[in-house]
Amino acid sequence: MKFRSILRMRIALFQMATCIVGACVFWLGGCAAVKVIAGAPVDPAALENKLVIGQSTATDVERVLGPPFGKGREMLPLGESPRTAWQYYYEEGGQEDDRRLFMFVFIKDGRYDGYIWFSSLSPETIRRSAATNGR
Repeated sequence: MKFRSILRMRIALFQMATCIVGACVFWLGGCAAVKVIAGAPVDPAALENKLVIGQSTATDVERVLGPPFGKGREMLPLGESPRTAWQYYYEEGGQEDDRRLFMFVFIKDGRYDGYIWFSSLSPETIRRSAATNGR
């Protein structure tokens, strides 16, 4: 009889300890920092410093910025004809905040023809991330 009481008590203590450890792991897991990084960092200033509109080739653009995240075509009302558009994307953030950079580089007849970009990243973050990535 005593043996069964001791065994039941040990089983109950083991179950309680397992629940406490499980609760701590679950609770601490919610406190862990989550960092999200997607795409490849690019610095729009590199386009102005290293490329010349109408002279630099698509190969030059890829050498300066790396391969594009996507490719497509654009036909804006300001242009005379459609152009190739290369898309670049970078994102970094966490649980509380997330920031992104979208850049579209235009290629016409195999030559660099301009760009447009939008970003919620700080200029310092853009420079630091691009430098870390070797661009």
